[in-house]
Amino acid sequence: MKSEASEIAVACEHCGRVFRRTAYEVRSQDGTLFRCLRCALTQAPLVRRSAIIALVVGTILTAINQGNIILSDEFPPSLYWKIALTYAVPYCVATAGAILNARRSIDAAQARRFDGEEKEVTMYGSVYKIRPKAGKEQDIVRMMEEWDRERRPNVKGALGGCMYKLDNGGLMGVAIFESKDDYRANAESPEQNAFYRRWRELMESDPEWNDGEIVGSWGQVP
Repeated sequence: MKSEASEIAVACEHCGRVFRRTAYEVRSQDGTLFRCLRCALTQAPLVRRSAIIALVVGTILTAINQGNIILSDEFPPSLYWKIALTYAVPYCVATAGAILNARRSIDAAQARRFDGEEKEVTMYGSVYKIRPKAGKEQDIVRMMEEWDRERRPNVKGALGGCMYKLDNGGLMGVAIFESKDDYRANAESPEQNAFYRRWRELMESDPEWNDGEIVGSWGQVP
């Protein structure tokens, strides 16, 4: 399936936190990235820009409002927190404006944006059939839920998947990646090999893998 990478990534590209409804678009030397609120707020360019604005605006306001007192012989204790607030307010306003401007809505199926330009991506994945050992069907599903929680946020290009319980017995799974290279890199990683060995112990035999490009989809795919 062809996808426009101008859409938003499904997880924060800094900490891996999975997005719920919103993401925050930030610019970096690597291009356009999408981050969660916490990572967007602590991004160095945003902090630096807000600090410069606070320094300039805070200094001007302090000079206007408190300059005569500062230059006098008296310096009341209450002036300390007033000056601190004078700098804090423009910092918060600048940060809030930048965050609101960077806020983006999310769909469930998304790729990535690079340098603000649309890039065509051919997604890749596998449809696989599993024969679980007796009583191990739910354990297999639970391990995939574990993979989604603990592994997927750290696996480049892993978009998601689903699993079916077949009427004629066994399980059928689907795994979707942004590209064939991402799919192969994960399959060949030591971490994935360790996971697969634990997963394989719950099956009668090796899964039947059917790898390939995703060339189309219809309706809403979970």
